[in-house]
Amino acid sequence: MDKIRIQRNVKRIEVNDEGEYITLDFDDLNLPYRYYGMLKRFENDRAKFANELAQKLKALFYSCFSIPWEKLRKYF
Repeated sequence: MDKIRIQRNVKRIEVNDEGEYITLDFDDLNLPYRYYGMLKRFENDRAKFANELAQKLKALFYSCFSIPWEKLRKYF
């Protein structure tokens, strides 16, 4: 009986010293779209986090100091 072999372009990337890894299938035509979608989600989350942090810092400075935010803004 003949064997069927499927050669896939799969790469395993070790991500830490515990041996955990991610697998990338480079034959998957949707990989670039999913990858860039993931980057866009990271960027949106980063922007959201930065905005939330700025609002919290603004509230903190208002509650602790009597320095107007406009003067402090140049440092952020």
